[in-house]
Amino acid sequence: DEDFDGGRRKPKRLMRVLEVEIEDDPGFQVCKRILGAGGRHLKEIREAFGVDVRLRGRGSNFRERQEEGEADEPLNITVTSTDPEEFEKAVAQVELHLADIQAQYQQWHQYPRGGKGRGGYR
Repeated sequence: DEDFDGGRRKPKRLMRVLEVEIEDDPGFQVCKRILGAGGRHLKEIREAFGVDVRLRGRGSNFRERQEEGEADEPLNITVTSTDPEEFEKAVAQVELHLADIQAQYQQWHQYPRGGKGRGGYR
């Protein structure tokens, strides 16, 4: 479906919000793990699929336009695009990335502080 805009059709904007399901624990640093060094993880998805992908919600440090700071909602990754095929590929990639981070979090939680599994982010 497309919206009619002043005589031109503009493509419908698709959006998916994927909850991280991990609070930003200072020891685990989930936001840094999601972003990667220099934000490379989300940049790679953005460039590979031509989508907009953002880390939003509590702990993200993403400033919302309508609000003074972060959205008061659970930490999430929001994917938007006007290309349905690339959108679905990007969402699948984000889901894989989140599954990997959730597995890292489970492993991190199994070991005592300072033990194996408490390393830095990738």
